Amino acid sequence: AEHFEAACRALAAIYEHNPGGVSELGRSFKDDATEPPLGLHGTVIDGPSDFQFRQRDLLCSRPDLRAEYDAIKRRFEGGDMAAYREAKHEFFTRVAPPNFRPKPC
Repeated sequence: AEHFEAACRALAAIYEHNPGGVSELGRSFKDDATEPPLGLHGTVIDGPSDFQFRQRDLLCSRPDLRAEYDAIKRRFEGGDMAAYREAKHEFFTRVAPPNFRPKPC
């Protein structure tokens, strides 16, 4: 937690801020010039925004869910980010274990 602001300043010197991502204890950055576009999320370990590793682990362990999530990403590619984030939140709320309930972005 003590290094969070310094880490965010370092990332902001390289990448564009991606508004609306994560929370007050997590920040999102992006680089749309890369192929594919790059998105980074910085969080405080064990903070309220430190949940994406659980999403990754869930998708890695369940190819069926990964395919479903990939379809959501394709459906929203190049579209409205707020609508994508809402669909993503609905997906993880539906499929994640009961103790896994991140807040929507």
